[in-house]
Amino acid sequence: MKYFTNSKKIILLGILINLIASILYVKNFDQNIIVENKYKNQMIKSDIASYNLNAAKILNNFKNKERIFNQEYYRSFLPQILIAIYYGVSNQEIIENQYSIDLEKEKEIVFKTNNGKTGFFFLQILIYFIAIYFFYKVLLNHFPKNYSLLVLGFLSIEPTINQYHSSFFTESIYISLIIVLLSLTLLKKKNLKIFFSIGFILGLIYA
Repeated sequence: MKYFTNSKKIILLGILINLIASILYVKNFDQNIIVENKYKNQMIKSDIASYNLNAAKILNNFKNKERIFNQEYYRSFLPQILIAIYYGVSNQEIIENQYSIDLEKEKEIVFKTNNGKTGFFFLQILIYFIAIYFFYKVLLNHFPKNYSLLVLGFLSIEPTINQYHSSFFTESIYISLIIVLLSLTLLKKKNLKIFFSIGFILGLIYA
């Protein structure tokens, strides 16, 4: 019971630290600035801009009852799907006037601010900490409790891992999937459902 209580405290501490970091990050950087006569969001640029733009296109296609995927994707496929699902469910726009402008004209794109980014980051945080808690419970079957608790503590507060939870980069979901995959492979008893889950998770990782 002692170690279970300690593990819960570590998990809650990690969630709290990451949630505060996400809130502060959005508060300080979710804004558009003018660079070379063009609006640029300080959070959404480079590959992240492409993820969000493609997610907006997916939502537009869905709303207009068109083929959802009508282009080739040269970047990670899963992140833009997750972004599209999140903003579709939360009924928020990714881009200013998303449903009334031509999304192919990228120079005219202005990413919307104050549109629930913290909620998306919180979901990433929640998925990650569920994954590492599952990993911790599996480790208890192989290693001493102190060692398993040390691994849990490291994964909960290590800054170079946790920094990705408050961003649209792919690493947060990717690391969570890797941890779940490792947990499943370490299970002592495996059945058809476990093997299917391993294959499914591996497929998501490749996406």
